[in-house]
Amino acid sequence: EVYMNTDKPTRGLASKGIEFYPNYTGESSRSINYLLQIGDITKGEREELDATCMDDDIECSILGIRKKSDDYEVKFLYNAKEKNSDYQVISALEDAAESVPILVKMPDGSQYANSGVPSLTINSVGINSRVEATAKYKLDGDWQKTFPQA
Repeated sequence: EVYMNTDKPTRGLASKGIEFYPNYTGESSRSINYLLQIGDITKGEREELDATCMDDDIECSILGIRKKSDDYEVKFLYNAKEKNSDYQVISALEDAAESVPILVKMPDGSQYANSGVPSLTINSVGINSRVEATAKYKLDGDWQKTFPQA
């Protein structure tokens, strides 16, 4: 007889279905329409502090505090033609120069929340290429994780 591990978790996720909310104020908030790429949503790695003493044969270290994630970037297709276009919506947030709540929703139902002040750039463009924009948020603090209920 062959026994299978029925408790084995799903192997992984594809990026299809990831949503980014540039100003998440609740369920009526709108995600970016043409999202291309999201940034790192982890809490960052810990500093390694040298703890090597005079009588040690090899270097020793201890864990320190985590490095703060200062910036968070998302890339999307540029279009500023309509008032509700991704670029115009984030541009208004940039002009306000105030911190706004941001949210990343993953296809498995996990959510990652933070807040920050956005700024925009239009990425350099070459011949026969798509025009992309980047929204960069100066983060206020740590990412807050919410996992789906099993």
